[in-house]
Amino acid sequence: MRGSGFEAGERVQVLLAANGRQQWESAVAGGAGRFTVAFRGPLGACARYTVHAFGSKGSRARVLQRRALPDCVSPSGGSTHT
Repeated sequence: MRGSGFEAGERVQVLLAANGRQQWESAVAGGAGRFTVAFRGPLGACARYTVHAFGSKGSRARVLQRRALPDCVSPSGGSTHT
């Protein structure tokens, strides 16, 4: 995950909530206010997740759950048209 818009040198705690589990990682924002963190383990192609980032100087960011890819949407089970 990459983040931006934080203060230079700000310590950032990042929470990934996915598949009923939570993982925390931390980073320090560089001079341009950007950071990168890597989480262990695959999410899966159709996983839904939420990411929150909390900066030590009060900055906050959130990524809401990702939309499902078209291949991940199950059929509605409704009637078919011919």
